[in-house]
Amino acid sequence: MYNKYPDKDKALMVLEQAENSNPGLWKQHSEFVALACKNIAELCPNLDSNKAYILGLLHDIGRRIGIVQERHTIAG
Repeated sequence: MYNKYPDKDKALMVLEQAENSNPGLWKQHSEFVALACKNIAELCPNLDSNKAYILGLLHDIGRRIGIVQERHTIAG
């Protein structure tokens, strides 16, 4: 089955590269969001906690280009 999202290692690598392009606390924020997503998903029988973690990591990936109003949402 083809996943339309990266595996955990790839997501962590992408997040690290993005943080190198635009350093800031947004990376740590993304890691905290990922943990929250994972913890919530573990309590929901129909959710995949690994997928929730990965998508939490990447939820703000548009910040890699900096903070430019809504542009980071569109680029991400």
